[in-house]
Amino acid sequence: MIERAPRKKKRLSCEIVSNESRFSGIAIDISATGLFIQTNVKPTPGTLIEVGISLPGVDEPVRMEARVARKKIVPPELLTLAHGGIGLALVQPAEAYLDFVAAMSPEHAEAVANIRAKAGSVGGGGGTGEGARPRSGANAATAARLFRIHAVETTSGKRNSFLVSCVTEQEASDEVSKQLGDEWQVLFIERA
Repeated sequence: MIERAPRKKKRLSCEIVSNESRFSGIAIDISATGLFIQTNVKPTPGTLIEVGISLPGVDEPVRMEARVARKKIVPPELLTLAHGGIGLALVQPAEAYLDFVAAMSPEHAEAVANIRAKAGSVGGGGGTGEGARPRSGANAATAARLFRIHAVETTSGKRNSFLVSCVTEQEASDEVSKQLGDEWQVLFIERA
């Protein structure tokens, strides 16, 4: 199982942009790598969306790309007891969001530091800012793409995932293997 960042119950207003439509929601559970949003919109898991989250002390909503990891549908008669919505895995957490999460507790600060260290040491960028976005136009075929590499440490069985910015999946796999060494084996790769 892939490690998860610690979660915290928070109520923050947000906006979801999916297929050029905008929907409102309330983030009720957040972590450095994702959030759960109470909302009526239920995009299919795997769908890429944009989320704009309102953070205390920040004038404009912080916008980030996310992938729908799961959806929770609750029957109307149970809405007062349970929250329906979507779980999101952040593709590229914004720095302002990571700063907010890091300030919640020492445990959250450690999770954010680990994310920033992994993003900085494996392929540079990817996962913590505005960079690593594919270019458009004639050079798009050779533009760097963001890949999430899932790997296992062969000695302990510990699993983790790493964000890498490379042109091809093979280059991303080679980069992670080179950085991590022989103790780690790549399990699978997905576009982030």
